[in-house]
Amino acid sequence: FSVADNGPGVPPDQREKIFQPFHSTKGHGGTGLGLAVVRKSVKEMGGKIRLNSPEEGGAEFVVRFPVSPSRAPASGDTHGPGSRSGSG
Repeated sequence: FSVADNGPGVPPDQREKIFQPFHSTKGHGGTGLGLAVVRKSVKEMGGKIRLNSPEEGGAEFVVRFPVSPSRAPASGDTHGPGSRSGSG
């Protein structure tokens, strides 16, 4: 998925810094934790986050997660009502 805006964009010298904890471009208006927490969470789930910031402005954060292979339910898996025949 991606999240985009049409603001001024992210200057080239800030593009790696914005993912560092406590780095804020908002002065006293931000803690500098938002993107650091997002990147850590995405990474822990096996994903990646990328910033696209074209020269004409705007910014887009693209988040990608790996696709898990589907699997057949194991005998210990929980089943919803009516999902197993013969249950009362």
